[in-house]
Amino acid sequence: MSDRPYAIIAAMPGHKPKAIGRSNNRIDADSMVRFLQRKVPNGSFYVVFDPEETCCVDSETEADQRRENENYDSNTGDRSITNHS
Repeated sequence: MSDRPYAIIAAMPGHKPKAIGRSNNRIDADSMVRFLQRKVPNGSFYVVFDPEETCCVDSETEADQRRENENYDSNTGDRSITNHS
């Protein structure tokens, strides 16, 4: 279980929702959402309870790095995408 179980989600027009922050309590998370809604009026922000950190920003970054490494040819240093069909 995470020590910061509340994820702050941003849903911008034309983009997929993304976790942009985490908080250890609901009150702080709600305060951050109110702040973001004032500063970014065209965005939509909300809080989700995510004790296992399934929507964590770091997890998305690690997944992107894994995908990039899968396409890396260590012999040539080529990072191009290869077709496996």
